[in-house]
Amino acid sequence: MWLKWRLFFIVTLLTSVWVPHEVSGQDQMVAQLEKAIEKSDSTTVKNMLKKGLDPNVKIEGWPGIVFAAKLDQMQIAGLFIAEGADVNARNVFGETALIIASYRENTELVRLLLVAGADPDVKGQRSRTALWYAADKGSAPIVKLLLNRGANVEAEDNKAGETPLLIASIKGHDATISLLIQHGANVNAANADCRSAVILAERAGNLSTGALLRAHGGKTKPFCFTKEQIVRSLRHALLAVFYLASVTALPSFLLSKAETSRQVRMRGWACLFIIAIGALGWVFQLGILERWGLLEHTELDDWVYWLALFTPLLVLFIIWTVLAFGLFAMLATRYLKRGALTKR
Repeated sequence: MWLKWRLFFIVTLLTSVWVPHEVSGQDQMVAQLEKAIEKSDSTTVKNMLKKGLDPNVKIEGWPGIVFAAKLDQMQIAGLFIAEGADVNARNVFGETALIIASYRENTELVRLLLVAGADPDVKGQRSRTALWYAADKGSAPIVKLLLNRGANVEAEDNKAGETPLLIASIKGHDATISLLIQHGANVNAANADCRSAVILAERAGNLSTGALLRAHGGKTKPFCFTKEQIVRSLRHALLAVFYLASVTALPSFLLSKAETSRQVRMRGWACLFIIAIGALGWVFQLGILERWGLLEHTELDDWVYWLALFTPLLVLFIIWTVLAFGLFAMLATRYLKRGALTKR
């Protein structure tokens, strides 16, 4: 019994004293490395790596090489590379040193990382690559380096659907756009809202950029079939069905007489069907699904412009809705009256 208690005491002592010292020592080394990188103390970093510090050690979720890139420490990044650090290591946001260097427009560091084998097509936040950030910043030298290393010229943001060419068009970076086009970028690529580079450039006030894109065959209405386009087409289709129904079905209901209760019922169901079509038309036309969060929001000016352009149709829409409900009420009244007479 006493032997068991002694063993328990020894194990407890080891786990409570020895292990924390080991963890504390590791944390102390990481803290020392962080300070050395922040102070550009390459000598200390080199000595720590030579003494066996893991070159892939992370500083609060940031690999040392990525942390060095964040602070534009090219020499220290080179030390990590020389010791075998993973040049494609990612930070907590999924970004590599190459992505960080491109974002910070550090051309020499980008060159160093590419020579060391960094992958130019690694995707970070929102699937943005190093080329995407370089195009966003308008850093033509970095864009050229990345393209020469085979970077995917069509890699796009997975939310807005913007390719490097589209983001460069928004920012008006003509030199970058020329490089991208030379390497095969699609001048008629469209974002998630089906807006082309020409439209995005001109809306941003970059008329010279728009002229450059047009000179290379850029169009204002590119072919695309995004989810937003499908929703818009569905809206128009529902409205077309509504107008067809209002022109053909409602007048025949109003002008003809029902001879039997069955005809009244059939007309009542037909009227309900037309009202349902009209209700769906309103739901899609006014963007109710977007407001409820069932679909991503399409820009307000799309459907407001459509309504403003077809104001007479909107008036007909309202008139038809009133007539449809009035007709249904009339048919329902007839049916109820006929049912009451039949019971007598």
